[in-house]
Amino acid sequence: MFDLEQHIREWRQAQAAALGGGGEVIDELESHLREEVSRLQQSGQALEQAWATALARLGAPGQLATEFAKVPEVRPLGWLPARVVLAMYSILAVGLAWLLFVRWRDGRAGLLLGVHVLTVTLGYMAAFAVGALSVWAIVTRVIVGWDARRNEGLRAIALRLSATGLTLTGIGVVLGGFWAHENWGRSWNWDMREIGGLGVVVWQATMLLCLLRSRRRAAMLLGVTANIIVSLAWFGPALIEPLISPGGNQHGLHSYGVPVYLGWLLGGFVAGHVLIFAAAFVPERWVRNI
Repeated sequence: MFDLEQHIREWRQAQAAALGGGGEVIDELESHLREEVSRLQQSGQALEQAWATALARLGAPGQLATEFAKVPEVRPLGWLPARVVLAMYSILAVGLAWLLFVRWRDGRAGLLLGVHVLTVTLGYMAAFAVGALSVWAIVTRVIVGWDARRNEGLRAIALRLSATGLTLTGIGVVLGGFWAHENWGRSWNWDMREIGGLGVVVWQATMLLCLLRSRRRAAMLLGVTANIIVSLAWFGPALIEPLISPGGNQHGLHSYGVPVYLGWLLGGFVAGHVLIFAAAFVPERWVRNI
């Protein structure tokens, strides 16, 4: 009886020897190989024949090694969407830092509170940056295809942004605790935005760990999920608090919410990202053949 998993294990060993490791590349190639075998079986071929056909179409290890050697390595900053997102992030960081500096200079905001707002905002925006690149990658994948090298480029920039976001959000949460202790007499009040900030820190740490051990579409899925989590943590409390606490926040720290009538936009944003998340599982061939 033909053992597909055994043949795939042997094929992976041959690929590893030819490509000199390249775990991410081999994972991506295996994904394409399995999809092709499944498609050929659905068209009526026996498993053994489907395997032989799919293997022939993919190419021998030596041929693949030669082809990969011809393709220049995709560097994170060589990817146009990454450059655009990082440029926008840098402009936002400079603009926000200047705005908060002016408010502090004019005596309209304290330094500790200003740095808290700056670090939390930039930490959240770093997660949104990963999400934006992930959405771009998913759309590109289902329209024109995706490959292991571009996936590695996405993973590399997602790692950097996730580490940046985790650091900044963590610092912001800690500084918020110091501010609350000075002004409220305690560092933690179980405010919904405090809980949201803690949730974002936990998710960014989880995302960073998963990216370090990622396989195939992990960066895409984690980035889209980050957009959902951060949007709910950032804007959700401003919509919910008036409903559960009509008197408002007695401490008055968290005043950067959004109007209640914009709730439908948040719902649409989340719903759209759920659809994009699902699109990451659509086989590329299905979309290109429509």
